[in-house]
Formats: sequence, structure tokens, C-alpha cells
Amino acid sequence: MKKLLLTLFCLALFLSPSFSQKVYSEYNSIYFNSKYNLEVSFDEEDQSKYDIWINATSIDDLVEKTGIKVNSNKIDLFVKSLNLIKEKYIEWTTVAKTNNVEELKKDFNIDIPTVDGFFYFGDEWEFDYSVKPTARFIILKNKKGELCYVLLISSGGLTSSSNEYIKSDGLYIALSSIKEIEDFISGVSPETILSFKNKPKTEDLFK
Repeated sequence: MKKLLLTLFCLALFLSPSFSQKVYSEYNSIYFNSKYNLEVSFDEEDQSKYDIWINATSIDDLVEKTGIKVNSNKIDLFVKSLNLIKEKYIEWTTVAKTNNVEELKKDFNIDIPTVDGFFYFGDEWEFDYSVKPTARFIILKNKKGELCYVLLISSGGLTSSSNEYIKSDGLYIALSSIKEIEDFISGVSPETILSFKNKPKTEDLFK
């Protein structure tokens, strides 16, 4: 009986997700008047493999913490998609300003790779391993009456992989300027992760 319990305990440890991610940067969203952490967790056996945890705004009243997780084997495609969206954002923003367009909702129709979603529900972290983000271009006026040109990335609804009855309405990532978009892309780029990984630890500076 003791051997069985020990085996089950070890198996549980092996299957449990690692929460050893570290904050390495952040991104700004003027639209939501918030800043969000960017975190990374490295594979203990192979440091070239990692996950980027992108915290975001929950659109579910019952969920406070949420985001998407991008594995290193998809990050190049993810960044490529974001760069294509950025180019179209610049083009459409220019067209909108030239033609005095003050209201618009239009999908970018640019493929973003499937990622993982996470959200905190009750007192547990829940994961959805088949999230297909979409991106939309939105023109609207803010509370000050100023025109905003927003890139809105949406996860769609999230469903827990461990319990199909635990759901979230999803999340938004809202970027409303070229600078915000470029800073976001830079924040999730492999070069930024490599720079963070190779940065000497504080204790290593004082030998």
C-alpha cells in the first residue's frame, strides 16, 4: 500500500505543471490603462526550450487572472503573425485617418498559431490547450472623445482541460499604437528571451 501511494505521489509530481516562471518584462495597454507582466519558464533539462506566459485582461467577471502561454516551438510563427498584423494595422490606420473613418470593426484574417490559455478559477489554475487567437482592428472614441485605433487580440472562450464544465469567457490583449504593438512584439521575441536567459544573476556579479 505504501509503495502504491509513493508511486501515485511521484506520478502526480511528474504530471503537474511547473510554475517556476519568472517575470522578465511587461507590456502596456493604454486602452485598458494597465500594464501586464510577461513571464518565462525554461525547461529544466533543455534550457533552449521555454514557455512565454502573456498575462492579459479577463472578460469574465468570475476570472481575475488569465493569459496565454506560447511554447518556444511556436514563438517564431507567433511573432511572424504579429508582424503581419502590425503591417496591416499601419496600413488600415493610415487609410482610416485619410478618409476620416471614426467607427469600424474589421477582422485582420491573419492566422495566429494555436496556443495554450490559462485562467484562475476558484482556487485553481485551469488550462485550455487548444486556444486559437484572433485579431481585430477597431476604431472608436474613448471617454475623452479621442479616436482610438485598436488592435484587439481575443482568445475566445476557454474551457478547462481537466473539467469541461469549468469555463471562462476568455481574454483580450488591446494595443492601440504602433509603439505598443512593436514593444509587445519585442517583448515576446526569441531575442528578448535569450538576452534575459544570458543576463548574469545579481549574486554572480559579486564574487
